[in-house]
This record gives sequence, C-alpha cells and structure tokens, in this order.
Amino acid sequence: MEGHTFGARRSGDVARLTVSVGVATCPADADSAEGLINNADSALYEAKKNGKNQVRIYANSLRSYRRFCESLQGTFKMGATDYGPLTTVNVSVGGMLFRTRRQPPLGSLIEIKLGLPDSRGEITTAGRVIQVNPCSDGGREVAMRTVEMGAADRWALATYLRRRESRAHEST
Repeated sequence: MEGHTFGARRSGDVARLTVSVGVATCPADADSAEGLINNADSALYEAKKNGKNQVRIYANSLRSYRRFCESLQGTFKMGATDYGPLTTVNVSVGGMLFRTRRQPPLGSLIEIKLGLPDSRGEITTAGRVIQVNPCSDGGREVAMRTVEMGAADRWALATYLRRRESRAHEST
C-alpha cells in the first residue's frame, strides 16, 4: 500500500498511506471476543512501535502459540500401522513436546491421538517431528510441530488448556 499513490481527481493532490496491522487468532490466542480484540490491539501497538507499516502477530512469547506444561496420555502413529505410546511434556495447538520409548525419524509426519481429561474424549492431530533427544531412562523426548488439526479438535484442545490455566490461577 505504501507504494501506491492516491490522488485527488480535481486538485491533483496526492497522498501516501501506510497500514499497521495486529493479528490474533481464536482459539490459539484468546477464547473470547474481548480477549481476541485485546490481543490483536497489543499486536497492533507492537507494529506501530517497531516502525509502522507492518503486520505483527500476537504471541505471548517467542512461540506463535502458548505452551502449557501438561501431562496427557496418547499414542502416535508412523506410517500405516506403526503405533507407539506417548506422554506429553508441554502442549499447544501449534505443537507439543512428548516422551516416548519409540524414535520417530526427524522430519517424519506422525499422527497423534491425545486423551483430554474432563472433555469429550480424544483429539487427533498430525505433525512433523522437528527434534528428537535421548533421555537418561532410554526413552526419547520428541518435539512435534502441528501441520494439521481439525477445527473441532483445535477448539477442544485450546478450550481444555485455557480451563486448566484458569484453574491454576484460581488456586494460587
């Protein structure tokens, strides 16, 4: 937009416009309209503070999605029939860190099924393995970036994590 010249038809005056945008998404950044607007507004002010004429995406940290320390049980699948159990270390709608005895190859696509306590069962997500580290107990710690998650599963996971966070704040 900055490169476009806007001119008045009669006077010949020209104007240049710039645009600053703040972006927040639901349910990753907020689960209410008010929270979504507040977080998008925060991102907008970051865009203006850092030179204007840019788009800023809201994030509470360096990650695009907030991570929650949460121990959830599930399974992951490599290929058509190769399953392995897992326990999450931290979780977000954008990815997770989990422990397992199996070693998925770095860069591989895996499908994960996670049980959500106090909810409607399990969710399914697909992701790419971006890091695998050995653990002292012989297991592996695996980082996975979400590639695909259905809208209903994304909503269920984000809602579950926000409720857990609210309960944690209420008890402190």
